Amino acid sequence: MYLPAYVPPSEVKEVELESSKKMILFSVWKFDKKLANEIYNVPIAFEYLSRNKKNYEMLFMVGNKLGSDESYLQKMITKYGIANNIKIIYDQNLVNYLNNCALLLRPNLSDGYGVSIQEALDLGVPALASDVCRRPKGAILFKNNDLEDLSKKIKFIFSQSLESILIEKEELDYHLKL
Repeated sequence: MYLPAYVPPSEVKEVELESSKKMILFSVWKFDKKLANEIYNVPIAFEYLSRNKKNYEMLFMVGNKLGSDESYLQKMITKYGIANNIKIIYDQNLVNYLNNCALLLRPNLSDGYGVSIQEALDLGVPALASDVCRRPKGAILFKNNDLEDLSKKIKFIFSQSLESILIEKEELDYHLKL
């Protein structure tokens, strides 16, 4: 019997958010100083947002509020001057919010496969991820911890049609056979 590591969501309960700008989704499991700086690479994402506030907002999702350091998150938001460009959501299912987003960003300094990348692609949202490991087919990769390359790739993604960006996405339907 084959049991895949990832099964596409069987149900999505879309939650609508108000935004006048393109929204970039960035999600983490838990937020603290060590994880933010040594694993998730929050500084590169917040720096990008800080430099591009007129065009973008960020939906920052934290999967585990209980284990997170909210005060450190607020300090980082203040440091980068992005309070008016970020929405923080805790303890919610990422797939329910993807409909609001033009891009999923996963800039991790170290990582595994990145299930959120595949979830975004499955729901028709482009995914941009660091090149620290093998990524789902169809994800756009940028050089690890390289803000200039990240910026170029975001510009590239938004200069193309959605169909051309998602053309490399792998159609995963094996879960229908389970």
